[in-house]
Amino acid sequence: MAERDDLDLWEGYGIEIEWMIVDAHSLDVRPVADHLLAGVAGHGATEFEDGAVTWTNELARHLIEAKSTGPMPTLAGADAVFAGAARTINARLAPEGLCLLPGPMHPWMQPEREFQQFPHGQDAIYRLFDQVFDCRGHGWSNLQSQQINLPFHGDASFGRLMAAVRVLMPLLPALTAASPFVEGAVAGTPNHRLTVYAGNCARVPSITAQVIPEPVFTIDAYHELVLAPILRDMAAYDPEGLLDAEWTNARGAIVRFSRNCIEIRVMDTQECPAADLALAELVVAVARGLVEERWSSHAAQARMAQDRLVHWYQQAVRHAEGLRVEDRAYLALFDYRSDAASGWQLWERLIEQAAAAGSLSATAGRHCEHWLRHGSLASRLVQASGPSVSRSALRPVYRRMADCLQQNSAFV
Repeated sequence: MAERDDLDLWEGYGIEIEWMIVDAHSLDVRPVADHLLAGVAGHGATEFEDGAVTWTNELARHLIEAKSTGPMPTLAGADAVFAGAARTINARLAPEGLCLLPGPMHPWMQPEREFQQFPHGQDAIYRLFDQVFDCRGHGWSNLQSQQINLPFHGDASFGRLMAAVRVLMPLLPALTAASPFVEGAVAGTPNHRLTVYAGNCARVPSITAQVIPEPVFTIDAYHELVLAPILRDMAAYDPEGLLDAEWTNARGAIVRFSRNCIEIRVMDTQECPAADLALAELVVAVARGLVEERWSSHAAQARMAQDRLVHWYQQAVRHAEGLRVEDRAYLALFDYRSDAASGWQLWERLIEQAAAAGSLSATAGRHCEHWLRHGSLASRLVQASGPSVSRSALRPVYRRMADCLQQNSAFV
């Protein structure tokens, strides 16, 4: 077992969930997040603290984020808190004929003509990103994720947590895939959000790198090898020094030194907070198992080569729960003693172990069982849409998704 002197990672979590604002009838996006925030917090507001959940803006005007106001000591019951926030926001939007739509990508939005930038707060930074990267693409303006913040306390816990997160990341697209459509058609992968996300900052490759963080396990090395190159490479585009490397970093897991946590960013938003938080509980349970060396040593996790982790991550993006891992050394990190396993088989084992350890609430357990029975949300959406995909075919499917968010219930 790992030494626990500075390894008390489990005293608080941060959760962020992003939703789209749409027309309640057509489900087309509506860029009114600034009006929503102004209605509750005043003109120019960028956030509104509503008890345990804070509403805040994103880059695009049709997006709103709900985030935990402070660290949550447990995720059990957190779905009800976020579901309450969704209902409150929906009640605010309803008189204007609007509502929230869950999911990681709008299935027929065309950002080239529909994207509008949020006009307040960090708008100067948003304008800079638009100038450098052109934010009228899906990877900037049409993607919603759930983000989990896992805390660390000092160098040793940072290193152990980073090793665990890197090892876990290749399996996350197999679990949370929910973006199979783009611009009214089949996207070609069940994780299209992650496909476009990877190419967001191609003009400055150090910002996103390979999505999987590099094997850097000390705080000083992270500043030197990850953050410093971002500032160096962006200097030509940012003569006024507007950007902070920590904020600009767009890997799939980023370090937030301002609150001493690693933020996981590759989990697609699901159909309702109960589903989002169920998968969050599961991911936290597996991360904890890795940090505590339940299945493999920290040294073995840290030794796993970057190119292998990137390979299996990319395969999971393409295949979701249909991923086939043929890597005995990688599987052994989860004590899966076989030459090969599917993404579904791996998550079945991990769900069983988390449940047996008492790491899943009753609600989380039910939603994980739903996942095992019916597959990822991407698979369920493809099945529900039928063989002929079009905007008219997708509209009733995503209307059911809007109902799931309001009712905090699973999509079948």
